[in-house]
Amino acid sequence: MKQIINNKLFDTAKARLLCESFCMLAENNKLYVTESGVFFFQKQNPISKEYYLVPAEKERVAGLLAEKNPDAYMEFFGKVEEA
Repeated sequence: MKQIINNKLFDTAKARLLCESFCMLAENNKLYVTESGVFFFQKQNPISKEYYLVPAEKERVAGLLAEKNPDAYMEFFGKVEEA
């Protein structure tokens, strides 16, 4: 899927999928990162089933990766202390 946002091309075929997040009552989200390090979501509207892309804020990315993909979290945000 391709979409131009703020004069930049976001393309799920060229980006790396980092994780997926599903919620029965909300949108299904797939988190991607571009080759240049820009994070974005591919979301699916639960009612219309249409897909669309949205740039992601680093704070939300960090929280989602900490929960869903700890290795990717450490790759992008640094190592963490072991418990």
